Amino acid sequence: MKNTNIRTTAKAALLAIAVTFVGAASVSAQVVTYTVGDLLVGFRASGGTGSDTTFVYNIGSSVGFRNNPSQGALATVGTQLSSIYGANWFTRNDVSWGVIGVRSNANPQFDTTVVGGDPVSTIYASRGGTGFNTTTAWGSPTAFTRAAVVNTANTITGFTHTGSQVAGTFSFQTAAAGTNGFGAFVSTSVTNDWADYTAPNADFGTFTGGIENTFGTGNQFSYLDLYRILATTTGADPIGVLGRGSYVTSFTIDSAGQITSAIPEPSSAAALVGLIALGAVASRRRRVQA
Repeated sequence: MKNTNIRTTAKAALLAIAVTFVGAASVSAQVVTYTVGDLLVGFRASGGTGSDTTFVYNIGSSVGFRNNPSQGALATVGTQLSSIYGANWFTRNDVSWGVIGVRSNANPQFDTTVVGGDPVSTIYASRGGTGFNTTTAWGSPTAFTRAAVVNTANTITGFTHTGSQVAGTFSFQTAAAGTNGFGAFVSTSVTNDWADYTAPNADFGTFTGGIENTFGTGNQFSYLDLYRILATTTGADPIGVLGRGSYVTSFTIDSAGQITSAIPEPSSAAALVGLIALGAVASRRRRVQA
């Protein structure tokens, strides 16, 4: 009986520690601090309610998504989006979202620094799709030159961390509604806000057609495919192709504002082909043994 009580007490203690740890992790995940290389998701409206405000949220390390593309639920920002763009934000085709990230704006010809397998000026940029991995990689079929990638990295750096931090928190010193634990509300009157880089020309000076996807399609989700673009292959791991995006993961957002990351599962057709192939191999083995 005594041993049973000890085991029960130990289990309860471990459960309490686990709950405390998960709770602490959940709270820390809400703190919007910016570290070089983090991915930022931005929202804007091209007209109507909320067109004077953009919303930016830090969803975490780009290398983290590269190494673990299916992280599942990342954040729920429906309350914030409703406060800016109205309760009908998910049905509005003039509201859009996109994801961007950059390692630095250094030139790899002079700076060979590699962090987590990403050399300097490694860019992460999204494309709006109709499902998981349904878009064409940035830089296809003709890859961006090294100079183009470095120039774009410099532009993205101007948005992500030049004059955009207050005490280490991604905010913007003149944010319209300040910041809270869930992101930054930024007036479009502020220089270098999200809307300045995503409309009306090629996003961040390079991505013709834009890095964003819109809402109001009537679908359950809006999709973004994320690509990793290298300015150099020296030291890169995985190596990739210079100036051409490599698919990393897909992001979705639903009408509740829940953002998730996942990669596409093998199709049922592909699975069926695999089963047929295995069946054929087994059949041949049985004939040989007979």
